Amino acid sequence: MTTLRLTSFLLVMGSLVSCATRSDEVDRQADCERMREHVIDLRVAGFDRVRTSDGKKVDLAGHRDALRDALDSHFVGNCVARMSDTELMCRKNATDITALRSCATH
Repeated sequence: MTTLRLTSFLLVMGSLVSCATRSDEVDRQADCERMREHVIDLRVAGFDRVRTSDGKKVDLAGHRDALRDALDSHFVGNCVARMSDTELMCRKNATDITALRSCATH
């Protein structure tokens, strides 16, 4: 009976660890996606005041979409797999492009 209890305990613990790891991965993925959106916000900041050579407003939504395409799932995957927690937090808290660029040294 002791072996059965130990086996059951180990199975339950293994399941809990697996669930916790999966939850951490989902959280990290979401953090990286939020960071990507923040980077996009910083990159297009001030574009609403910019005019084209013929006086029209810049297509802000188009620029956002282009940046989102450029910072695709590979960017997010790289963030999840390789970016340190310190650099991720630095990027999420950056208030301008200069601060964002300084995060690469973390």
